[in-house]
Amino acid sequence: MKYTHSWHNEETVINSYEVLLPPNYEDSQKLWPLVVCIIGGGGSDDLESQIGQLMQQDVVILYPTIHEQPDWVVPHRHNWNFRALNAIIRKVIDDFHINKHQVMVTGFSMGGTAAWELGYYQPNLFCRVGVISGSVQAWKLKHYPNIPVRVYSGSEEEFCRAHSFSVELAKDFGNDIKHTIWPGLGHGECFKKTINDQSFLKWLVTGIE
Repeated sequence: MKYTHSWHNEETVINSYEVLLPPNYEDSQKLWPLVVCIIGGGGSDDLESQIGQLMQQDVVILYPTIHEQPDWVVPHRHNWNFRALNAIIRKVIDDFHINKHQVMVTGFSMGGTAAWELGYYQPNLFCRVGVISGSVQAWKLKHYPNIPVRVYSGSEEEFCRAHSFSVELAKDFGNDIKHTIWPGLGHGECFKKTINDQSFLKWLVTGIE
């Protein structure tokens, strides 16, 4: 199901997003886990290529798309507006049968950085953070909440060293974090490998490794 959400403050941000429901959602009164899947800067309308085997999990998936006023022209500003993104997540939690204690976030590239940062900005919202090819500002790690984070990189990615720096600093600050580096894989290959990796999906959905 496709939706549009407008968020207003000192600016107006318009996001479109999709909510994917498991096949037996309507037949059950249970509260479902929610996985927020945040895309990278390239974007795509092809959900199957962007979500992969995550679509086979017994969860509700929230798939926001980049807002209609991209702000990457502003120096040092991230393209995702975190307050607008948080408003969408909260709306989906309210509108659907969601277990508020089982909300996970993952993302790739620009979306991987967004996943990192959402964990920081919303410390009581997410139970797990899965970062695919993303890094985070160092000062945020000193105050990062006690949320398990798993980071995935390709050894041939241009920013693999930056990912590793974020991970090592997070370890120094005592964060629950692990880093998997796929040998020989570049940026897009890392995403395809990770989003279809059964061990990653099992951890993201259940917390079991």
